[in-house]
Amino acid sequence: MSSGRDTEARQPGSSTERAPSRKRKVFGAVAIVGALWFVGAEMGIVVGLAVLVYLAIGLRPRDLVAIGAVLIATVPAAMILTGLPSTETISLQWVRQQTLASNLAFAGFACLVIGIVLDTTPALWKGGAAAEHGKTRLEIAAERGADSPRVVADAAVTPTRTTRRPVLVGAAWMVPTLAVQAGGQLVFSIIASRIHSPDVFGLASGLWSAVIFVSFMSGMGLTIGIPIYGADLSRDGRGIYTWSLVYTIFTSLVGTVLYLDLVDSPGTAALREWSTWGGEALFFACVAGSSVAALADARLLADRRWTWVLARAASAVAVRLLLVVLPGPREEPVWLFSIGMLPPALSGVAALWVVRRISGVRFHLFPLPSTWFAALRYTSINYLATIAAQSPINFIPVIVQRHVEPAVNGQFFLAWSAATIVYVFPTTVGQVLLSEGPKDVAAQGKRAVEALLASVTVVVAATIVAFSADGVVLAIFGREYAETARLLPWLVAAQFPWAVTAIRITQARLWHDHLTVALTTYTIGLGILILALSLIPTHGTNGAVTAWTLGQLAGLLVVTHRRRRSRIEHRVTRSGT
Repeated sequence: MSSGRDTEARQPGSSTERAPSRKRKVFGAVAIVGALWFVGAEMGIVVGLAVLVYLAIGLRPRDLVAIGAVLIATVPAAMILTGLPSTETISLQWVRQQTLASNLAFAGFACLVIGIVLDTTPALWKGGAAAEHGKTRLEIAAERGADSPRVVADAAVTPTRTTRRPVLVGAAWMVPTLAVQAGGQLVFSIIASRIHSPDVFGLASGLWSAVIFVSFMSGMGLTIGIPIYGADLSRDGRGIYTWSLVYTIFTSLVGTVLYLDLVDSPGTAALREWSTWGGEALFFACVAGSSVAALADARLLADRRWTWVLARAASAVAVRLLLVVLPGPREEPVWLFSIGMLPPALSGVAALWVVRRISGVRFHLFPLPSTWFAALRYTSINYLATIAAQSPINFIPVIVQRHVEPAVNGQFFLAWSAATIVYVFPTTVGQVLLSEGPKDVAAQGKRAVEALLASVTVVVAATIVAFSADGVVLAIFGREYAETARLLPWLVAAQFPWAVTAIRITQARLWHDHLTVALTTYTIGLGILILALSLIPTHGTNGAVTAWTLGQLAGLLVVTHRRRRSRIEHRVTRSGT
């Protein structure tokens, strides 16, 4: 007579039955090494054996994803060390000579793909025992029959991955993520500026700024509402997230139509000259893909899947670098615009598959979520505040583009892009704080201190580096980009007020203190807008730097003045007195 344990082991769907056999593991190992050998020859065998060793010693697939992202992130540095191409030297032969960069890219993609496959299909490497791998406690509680409302409510907002200092850990993951984006953008811009003429590069950079601007304006504050209303696996949470995707695609379409109809710039003229309908469709695809990528990242951050955010950024950077060094039309700004914006946009669409597999999100539209009105109200209020605070980062390049020559705009765009990465870090840390705040209300103050520490430290370090890097900028770009070297340190230093303001605004959002959020963000937005419209037409890029600095300082003064009152009101609300 079989024991209960034996009976359980033979039950259909049990862990023992689903566990992979030794033969299956051997076959999988041989398949990995064989596939990599077929693609990469000797290098493929080395990478395959290394991956198997990593898995044999207990490395998790998400760690393999992180290793792949780091390897890809080193590709720009390898390209700089071996020498960047110019218009005369760029060719397929030059690409074949980049042995170090090619090997790093191959190893990175191999680790990335294998890690993604294993992390999204844990039964392949851990068998049935991995059934709970990557699930939230809501799914596990439901499968175990835990129907207590308290258990289910706690599980709905608490991921299985825990850490003592989630904001610092999340911020630490964001540093390499933003470094990958910054390094990739820098090397991509260097190569593009050397291969293409300054006028072509200026037109393409203007279109990049336009896509970022339209994507931001049509975002509707959804990335702020997702951590509050769409970060769990309840029916309402999944519905809110699905409707957010539909909403952002629709608003991207509306924003594309309005921008291309209302704005007449050299970039949009080049887009229409290439193809009227095709150019508009290309512009819409880039805008919608960027908006979807932002929502995918917001959901992954809420689930503490920081590795996947890094992997998406690294993949987009690698594809962009591959496309820019391949032969293509050198005097076509639409080509340069496409290879600069389509890879990040498509990576956002691909990230939705990761969200479905890793976070367990099942997309559905009906029935409508019961919290749809509360979510719409919250996101709409914060959308206006976000527009006010962050729109300067998008409309200043548009204003500069309309008042300076394309060659000058290209130099300003390089400096502005680097400064934007520094600006984005406090914003991203604020997003991490917003994701962690609802999970432990009692620890929100401690989490805010962690966020403030990370934000200020990185901005101060970046400022020191920027003031020491003018010679490096000239050595890389050449003397014709002296304006970039002059503007960069001052633009980076101007981000310091935002390093504090961004965290204080996030605290106010967690406390639902809409007045503080509104006063601070409107001061920043209106101050910079008025100063930019007044100074840029007469002072050019110097006017842009001055307007940005003064507007951010004004916002810091307002949020500092409001902080004490906001904190007292929050304590009174929590105590119920």
